[in-house]
Amino acid sequence: MSLDKAIKHGKEKRKQYRGSKAFDPTCRNHGSDSYATKGRLHNRTKRENAANAKVVEHKAVSEFENRRRSNDLRIGIYHR
Repeated sequence: MSLDKAIKHGKEKRKQYRGSKAFDPTCRNHGSDSYATKGRLHNRTKRENAANAKVVEHKAVSEFENRRRSNDLRIGIYHR
């Protein structure tokens, strides 16, 4: 049954869009407007920022350890 025929016979059950969804398709579900995108990806961006902070911290600690080891080797202290 085509959409026109379904509407004519009262079988169409889909609701009309209301509010801003009626005229702006980016405001609908899974929209690309900034408000919906920020809300949908909030947890993901929090986890990404936390992971990036851990990587930066790990690099800093590794660099510190490498400097310490190279200084110890220069003065004759060996680590195992």
